[in-house]
Formats: sequence, structure tokens, C-alpha cells
Amino acid sequence: MPVASVSDPHVACPACAMREHYERIYLGTLLEHLGEEAVAQALRAAGGLCLIHLDQAGTVTRDTALLRRLVELQQVCMQALDHELSEFIRKHDYRFSDEGMRGEGNAWIRAIELVAGKRGVR
Repeated sequence: MPVASVSDPHVACPACAMREHYERIYLGTLLEHLGEEAVAQALRAAGGLCLIHLDQAGTVTRDTALLRRLVELQQVCMQALDHELSEFIRKHDYRFSDEGMRGEGNAWIRAIELVAGKRGVR
């Protein structure tokens, strides 16, 4: 007899259900304190949210001002990552390869994590 959740094993998993429950609580807390500069700075320093959690934030609150603030911060983070990706690409050009990589060296990994979620977290 086939189980309905075989196509998505996370549906019936109690650990996944608890993870999702606490993710919603943490996102709610983040949104609640997003007006505090220390929280906004910490979010920028972390590179923002992955797109999965950014999307999930819209289900946590209906406060459009909070969501707008979150999107503004996310845009700043994504623009910074875009700049680092451009530098990463530029430094792979043989004419600039002697400049060496700094923080942009792992920008491609952070870009993947932004889209797919960080391994071990999602």
C-alpha cells in the first residue's frame, strides 16, 4: 500500500514539522525586531536570508511595512553579493588574476546558498 508522503518524505516527518514550526517563530522574532539597527546590521552582516526563508517570511506576518523593510535589507545584501560575484568573475580573467581573491572567493558558494538554502540548515 503506497504512502501518500513518499513523494515528499518531509510531510510526515515530525522533526521536519518541528523545524518548520521553529523557523516560523524565529522569522517572526526577526521581523518583530527588524526596526532595531543592531538586528538590521546583523542581518546585513549575515548576507540576508536565503530565498526560501525570505519567501516564508511572507507567511509569518501580514505587516507590509515589516516585509517591505525586510525586502529592502535583502536587496542591499543581494547587491553586495552581486558586486562580489562580479569581482570573482573579473579576477578569473587572466589580466587580473594576479590581484588575488579576498572575500569574493567564496561568493559563488554564498550565491548558491542564497537560492537553495544553506546545506545542513535546509
